[in-house]
Amino acid sequence: MSNDRRTTTRPGAHRRMTVLAVLATTGLVLAACGEQTSVDNADETEVTASSVPDTQPATTPADTTPVTEPATTPAPEPPTTPETAPPTTAAPVEPPALLTAIDGAGDAVVVEAGVPTVVYDGSDPDDAAPEEGESVSIDSVAVAPDGRVIVSLCCEPVAGSLLTVDRATGAEEYSGFGHLATFGSTGTMFWTAYDAIDAGGADGMVSFMIAPHDPTTGTVIDLAVVPGDASEGDVLLVLIAGPDGTTLHRHTASGGEMSVKMPVSDSIWTDAELPSLAGHQGDAFYVLDEATDRLLAFEYATLEPVAVGLDPAGMDTFPWTSAWITPEGGVYVTDDRGLFVVGGGQIPGEYVWAR
Repeated sequence: MSNDRRTTTRPGAHRRMTVLAVLATTGLVLAACGEQTSVDNADETEVTASSVPDTQPATTPADTTPVTEPATTPAPEPPTTPETAPPTTAAPVEPPALLTAIDGAGDAVVVEAGVPTVVYDGSDPDDAAPEEGESVSIDSVAVAPDGRVIVSLCCEPVAGSLLTVDRATGAEEYSGFGHLATFGSTGTMFWTAYDAIDAGGADGMVSFMIAPHDPTTGTVIDLAVVPGDASEGDVLLVLIAGPDGTTLHRHTASGGEMSVKMPVSDSIWTDAELPSLAGHQGDAFYVLDEATDRLLAFEYATLEPVAVGLDPAGMDTFPWTSAWITPEGGVYVTDDRGLFVVGGGQIPGEYVWAR
């Protein structure tokens, strides 16, 4: 888990003695000038400053003072500009109707309208792994079209297990080998088991295989379905970590041989911090490289690296443990385990993953 080590550092002057000296000198000059004026104009004392309040002409210039007031009339107009600015600001983004997450205790959580509910008790990620025996933790949570929750458990001593949880009753049902389950727009479930990306129903029954992956050269570490263009439909994104780095693969979710891949990180399969998929926006797919705290973007068709084009956290680096960008905004789990919905505030609780 990354740590945000960035700090932000964000001026006087003393001239009083100099100013006082100048003022003192100026006062002496003015005093000297005043004495000379009173001597040269001794016969015209009626127009000296001391006599102004007693003479009618002295009030005449005061009548000109209102003349300057109309000039200040336009001044109130500029303040009206900010008053019109608020209506142009974007309305806050509402939290998504449905989010899935893994909380700080390792439990599977479903967040509906901003309200989190634990649906499965998982292993605490802060607990040390056992020296022997089974080591299982939740690595993804997905909701089927019928409302049931698919909890993916990974990964020792088997290649993961899929559990179906009925939210209404809490009943659990084993659905087969595999993990990293996710759903497409048509309700098809995708998951990985051993050396393949399988597609089928929420019951874990395989309908077809997306693509084989040689487990001796790479391990599937993340997968997700995102919307594609009109010709392709859903797109399946897959991250594979191998001995030489991590690559991003794009498959057509309906099957077939169409695929593209691109190296995205130097992280290898034995590293503790590995990249994760981070959603999509416009013509770009996003990957969160946790080892470097960087959000990476890749062009839709070729997967060539492109500029990120957005900075939702308002900073150059991204200290998140999980991120999911969407056209409407996104959700982010920071390294302090806070779950934020862009424009929608913070979800109560502590989290390590959300999508």
